[in-house]
Amino acid sequence: MIPFRNTWPTSLVLCFLLSAPLTVDAFNERHVKRVEETGHCKRCKLNEVNLSGSVIINGDLSRASLRNANLQGVYFQSVNLQKADLSAADLSGAYLAGSDFSKAKLIDANLASATLRGSLLHKSDLRGALLENANLTRALLTEADLTGANFSGAFLLRTDLTGSTGQALQMDEAEVCYAINAEGNTTECDLAGSELSDMNLSGANLSGANLSGANLSGSYLSRADLSFSDLSYANLTRGKLGGAKLVGADLSYADLSGADLSGFETSLRESTLHHANLRGANLRGVDLSFSNLSEANLLDADLGGIFLYGAFFRGAKLENVDLTGANLVRSNLSRASLNHSNLSFSNLSYADLEGADLVSVSMTGADLSHANLEKVYMSGIGANLIKSNLHGASLVGAYLKRVDFSGADLEGADFTDTDLTAANFTQANLTGASLSGAKIDRIILCDTVMPSGEVDNSGC
Repeated sequence: MIPFRNTWPTSLVLCFLLSAPLTVDAFNERHVKRVEETGHCKRCKLNEVNLSGSVIINGDLSRASLRNANLQGVYFQSVNLQKADLSAADLSGAYLAGSDFSKAKLIDANLASATLRGSLLHKSDLRGALLENANLTRALLTEADLTGANFSGAFLLRTDLTGSTGQALQMDEAEVCYAINAEGNTTECDLAGSELSDMNLSGANLSGANLSGANLSGSYLSRADLSFSDLSYANLTRGKLGGAKLVGADLSYADLSGADLSGFETSLRESTLHHANLRGANLRGVDLSFSNLSEANLLDADLGGIFLYGAFFRGAKLENVDLTGANLVRSNLSRASLNHSNLSFSNLSYADLEGADLVSVSMTGADLSHANLEKVYMSGIGANLIKSNLHGASLVGAYLKRVDFSGADLEGADFTDTDLTAANFTQANLTGASLSGAKIDRIILCDTVMPSGEVDNSGC
């Protein structure tokens, strides 16, 4: 038998070997099944696997090989990926909050628009990684290699980059707020005009941040601390702000239409909402005491159970809102438009409603003692002050034609020059009230206590 003899030139053999494509070993089917069933697969072989859209919570993929894997849009909550190899993996749009990537290889990985809130990337290798528009809030990138990593549009809120190395790309185009840089210094927080729409910032600490003119439409800011922040002219439409702290925040000219701020934990005390748009917003149970809402638009807003002690509403639009039982003690509602709203049983003692529009407003059982109602315009179907307390209130020059005062306490009230034509004072108490110059044509007096203390039944 003649033995085989290789007659090819050595140079040709080397050329053939070098030209052959280098491939990554494919995944192991048993390992894939284990991941899908348990979420735990330490040291597993998962190269080039397609797990897009999968969900793993508290799983363990430490030291696993996921090179070139398709992990688009995965939900990996608090997953252990320590020392895993995710080189060239596609993690775009993935939710990776609280996951541990310590010492992991993410070379050339695609993390565009990924959520890495609170994730650990200590000593991870991010060379050439794409982090465009990624959310890195409170993430730890300490001693990470960021050589050539693209941070264009990434959000770095209180992110720790201490000891990180390498020249990151487009870092100047990232949104950086109170982050700790490679040298260990904390940056300022200037996010004026930033694009942060639909971002999850729940529980974020943005106290004192400059967010003037920022686009936060549709963002989740529930339980976030925005105290004393500048949100003037910001777009917060459809935002979720339940439980947020906005004490002393500047929201002047901000757009909060359709936003949800409901909850007794939401505080807007002493905030500025001058000219803010709160149309259709949910403010149920919110604390707005001592806030400035002058010229604000609150049309169709839900104000049930709201706390408005000492709030300033001068010129505000409060039409079609339910303020039943609201605490508006000492609030300034002068020149405000409250048309078609319900203020029944609300507390407006010592409040200033001078020149307010009260068309078809119900104030049944409201406390308006010592309130300023001078020059208010109250008329229309449903407009009434039935059983309300107007003790010592000033209604000088007001238009109250045909208003129903049945059972109201009007003791010491001042109706000087007020138009009371055809008003109903059945069972009302006018003891000590001033009617000087008032128009009292066709008023209804039945079991009515007059200013002199005498009872008038002429209209019964």
